[in-house]
Amino acid sequence: MRFSAPTKAANFAHLVFNCSLAAQGEGAIVSRQTLLQQFPHAEITFNLLLQRELIEEVDDGYRFQVELIRRWFI
Repeated sequence: MRFSAPTKAANFAHLVFNCSLAAQGEGAIVSRQTLLQQFPHAEITFNLLLQRELIEEVDDGYRFQVELIRRWFI
């Protein structure tokens, strides 16, 4: 199956987002505000990653649900 350019761009955006979140360290909670400053159009990414249960919402931020997943992105 071939992906269109918008699909490739969206997948790349999710990858960059995950790598940035992963780089914060084990168990780190990154605030929603910080992530939106780095990724102004991240709302879709938040929702998709929450739906896929890769990240979880904690207080006013996000973190990976499973440490092994976080390590895969660093």
